[in-house]
Amino acid sequence: MTPQEIDIRQVTNAKEILTLHQQKNNSAISLLKGWLEDETGYDEKSWPIVKKTLEENNLSSRKKFHD
Repeated sequence: MTPQEIDIRQVTNAKEILTLHQQKNNSAISLLKGWLEDETGYDEKSWPIVKKTLEENNLSSRKKFHD
């Protein structure tokens, strides 16, 4: 059973809850490590576009990002 299939409300045993949290944490850690290992250059290419779009749609007069 994967962490996504377990409903925390149905788990009553403290050890099961701890195991569930550890599984979810390990999944998140694996995802973050994968992002850090990505060397495709996608984020370097897409960040300027995302940043520009966020600034253009900013409802405040203050800039969100400092150059």
